[in-house]
Amino acid sequence: MRKLINKFLIRIGGIVSEFNPHSLLEAGCGEGFVISGIDVPLRIGVDINFEALRWAKGHWKNVLFMGGNIYNLPFEDSSFDVVMSLEVLEHLHEPGRALSELKRVAKKGVIVSVPHEPFFRIGSFLRGKYISTLGNHPEHIQQFTPARLSKLFSEQFDRFRILKSFPWLIGTGYL
Repeated sequence: MRKLINKFLIRIGGIVSEFNPHSLLEAGCGEGFVISGIDVPLRIGVDINFEALRWAKGHWKNVLFMGGNIYNLPFEDSSFDVVMSLEVLEHLHEPGRALSELKRVAKKGVIVSVPHEPFFRIGSFLRGKYISTLGNHPEHIQQFTPARLSKLFSEQFDRFRILKSFPWLIGTGYL
């Protein structure tokens, strides 16, 4: 699993660097592990979990962390070159609304990742996780296939791509 996560993180870093950004927002940053490892001059992480933010603030001095809601981000339109949200949309009742808000505050592009179903669930089940829900994490209320993520992006972006980094899908929308 560690190898898959490292491959995924390298892939995300590569996608971010394609935009040559000076500013990066991560909506749903949690403890800040991903954003703290991406070399961009201005980095801001937003999350609704204040315990995670408190931990992040104590460990990553190169990133500004603040509370916020993905449906109503506390920033002006086009505030960041790149906006990313990793492993968040599957937890939301309105992923399209969240993607629209990410797009609103982005100048160049939006990057999201979601579990690639059914492979993510199968992997969890085979590792003995979430057996009673057949591998589905209890907080995952959305399931994404490449077609479903593509449909979501097509509703927001004229140009986008859907990539695979097993067992995740990565959607990138271009502005």
